[in-house]
Amino acid sequence: MGVSKTYTSTIVSVKEIADQTISVILTKPEGFEFTAGQFIEVTLPGVTDDRGNVRPFSIASAPNDNHIEIATRVRESGFKQTLESLKGGAQVEFEGPFGNFVLHADGTKPAVFLVGGIGITPVISVLRDEVFKQSSRSHTLFYSNRTPGDATFLDELIKMGESFENITVVPTMTQAESSDWNGETGYIIADMILKYIPDTSNHVFYIVGPSAFVDAMIDVLKDMGVDDLYIKNEAFSGY
Repeated sequence: MGVSKTYTSTIVSVKEIADQTISVILTKPEGFEFTAGQFIEVTLPGVTDDRGNVRPFSIASAPNDNHIEIATRVRESGFKQTLESLKGGAQVEFEGPFGNFVLHADGTKPAVFLVGGIGITPVISVLRDEVFKQSSRSHTLFYSNRTPGDATFLDELIKMGESFENITVVPTMTQAESSDWNGETGYIIADMILKYIPDTSNHVFYIVGPSAFVDAMIDVLKDMGVDDLYIKNEAFSGY
């Protein structure tokens, strides 16, 4: 993993990539290294809101990319409004990398990701990295959103699942109209997991999303008999 330092970076682009969700592309400072799944803390000088001018963002780009990508829901906070308004060429500071939400070392143990909403950001970094490395590890992603329009990186993930035999992508929508979606619907529950993974022994589960989602998924896995040693989680709060 990279050593945490403070860096100055330049905004390359800010664009909407899903409903109320933006992608921010930053230049990658010389010497900055990270492991897929880690995050940075971005500082926007002059921002005044009740949470200050620093926010953590998981890195969505892969370590081999020549840029840094973050993605976030746009909220009413001064920080998010300022971030959305930035133009190419603006400079920001960030510190990092931080975090241990990274893949286990044993490639023989399959990875299962239970993801809610914008929690997809560290996971797509991991999957992009695994594709780049042509990893032989088995990966299954369960990705829950209200509607397809809310699902950040959905098209890329579906194509990834179609193109790489060791990546299975299972998007599920909790509020989609039947005319808009013909995939899985409803919340991620034990029956859905077992439909795609009949034998969950020896699998390592990664849970990421809003705090309530993380708590619910931990309960599902414990009811299924998954040992705590095989559960890793990261909760996104106030995003």
